[in-house]
Amino acid sequence: TYQTHIHSRGWGDGWKGEGQTSNDIEQKLDIQAIKINFPNHKVYYSVYYNEKEGWTEEVSTGDVAGITGKHKSIFGIRIRLDEAGAKNFNLLYRVHKFDGEWTDWAKNGEELLSQGVKLNAIQIRLKPKSEPLPSLK
Repeated sequence: TYQTHIHSRGWGDGWKGEGQTSNDIEQKLDIQAIKINFPNHKVYYSVYYNEKEGWTEEVSTGDVAGITGKHKSIFGIRIRLDEAGAKNFNLLYRVHKFDGEWTDWAKNGEELLSQGVKLNAIQIRLKPKSEPLPSLK
């Protein structure tokens, strides 16, 4: 599950399950922070603000990546499983941007940057390595 902190709404959108969209993409409210919790796997993640501030320090399962209450928008994310989880699963994620576009899927800790456009939603999927990967586009 994962939960995003949204400008002017806080954590109010609730926890989302695998593959669900974390925010109403029609409202165009930017993501300011995220928490990720996979009960059977340790997950690590960090968010990107801008060229000056760069990436936040990596946090782990259930911790907050980002800043709440200061209207500080996120422009990128990277998410990875611990070594044990990565042996058996691919972690896929993509973001929806203010320009109305979804990014291609990133996987297993790859940097996913929005090219300077605020993020307003995210989707995360966990796939067994025994299953073929869906198209990453």
